[in-house]
Amino acid sequence: MKEEIRNICKDAIEVWGIEPQARIAEEEAAELIVALEHFRRGRATMDEVRTEIADILITATQLAIIFGEDEVSAEFNRKLARLKARIEESKRNINKRN
Repeated sequence: MKEEIRNICKDAIEVWGIEPQARIAEEEAAELIVALEHFRRGRATMDEVRTEIADILITATQLAIIFGEDEVSAEFNRKLARLKARIEESKRNINKRN
């Protein structure tokens, strides 16, 4: 994680506390869900969705700090490897059909 981003997120946790920042993460997740649904219906712009994604990335970084950066990173890498394997399997299945 970039050190400047990490430091800003750590400062937010130190200034406002773990519980409030975790609640903000929940709110931001809900706002992204709403923005995506509105976008799907033509009631939100891509910029509005991008704003909510940025908020999620910031609050997710704070959550990673709260719950253990190394452990979250290890889980991220495990899930990314699993996704890669699933993609490769899907590509093989598509190629078999063609």
